[in-house]
Amino acid sequence: MLGSAADVYGPGSILSLIVSGSVSNSFIGAGVNPVDGLFNDGDDRSAGGKSAIKAITIKGTLDSATAFESSAFPKKIRVAGKVAGTAGDPRFKIVS
Repeated sequence: MLGSAADVYGPGSILSLIVSGSVSNSFIGAGVNPVDGLFNDGDDRSAGGKSAIKAITIKGTLDSATAFESSAFPKKIRVAGKVAGTAGDPRFKIVS
């Protein structure tokens, strides 16, 4: 029997994330195991499978304090009506 603090993480994907406003100071993850219970602290791992965030559209702004974690991301996203790349952007962390 699992205790109340025994969390289970598994693969998962977000097919399309659409935000009609802005995104600030947020964490968005798909298929992520936070290992120690804290997301985005440097030790997160993939929860297995082929997890991905496949499409992102943010109609407002996206701040630098927001973090995305998954095993895969789209190469391009749309933010405030403009196309931006995810490669090399520190907000997009690939977990393995």
